[in-house]
Amino acid sequence: MPPLPLAAQAVQSAARAPDPLPPHRECLVSEVAQKILLVLTISVPIFALIGFGVLLRRSGLLTDGAHAFLSRFVYLFSLPTLIFLGVAGMDFHELFNWPIVASTLLATAVAVGLYWPVVRAVRPTLRGPVAVGPWFANLTYLGFPLAQSAFGETGLGHAVTINAFTMPLFTVLGVSLLTMGQPGPRSLGRH
Repeated sequence: MPPLPLAAQAVQSAARAPDPLPPHRECLVSEVAQKILLVLTISVPIFALIGFGVLLRRSGLLTDGAHAFLSRFVYLFSLPTLIFLGVAGMDFHELFNWPIVASTLLATAVAVGLYWPVVRAVRPTLRGPVAVGPWFANLTYLGFPLAQSAFGETGLGHAVTINAFTMPLFTVLGVSLLTMGQPGPRSLGRH
């Protein structure tokens, strides 16, 4: 197994270190600052890359054609390769962490329940993007890089596993959010 990224090493050493009560307030500030620095170390490179893409798009260096090509390339080639590499070297029992999968599914269902009033408050023509948009792209396009940055290949493997279970749930709940409360009968065969 390859060595863990520095951020994952810091997380693991923090998890193993004893947590004594600090005698002074400076110690608390130092601990909080270290945790903030860890979060920034994990997330800033990913969001900087996103910001770089936005700058390229606004400057005109990334044209509509190039954007379309890159989106297709990532979706059809890079992302499946990343998913395969994330799970290829992991042991099956290590890959399926059922407590994490179950708690993620439960949290998703609760979040959708809490999100329902927001979707209902939006104009019907915008409900589709509002109901489904926050779930799909963020889990994969942001979740995978963040998991890999924080925990290395093991984190990516767990993120892929969670994604395999949550995407069907997102699809069902997203369609439910779109169709609930609309007048008239609904059936799968109706056009």
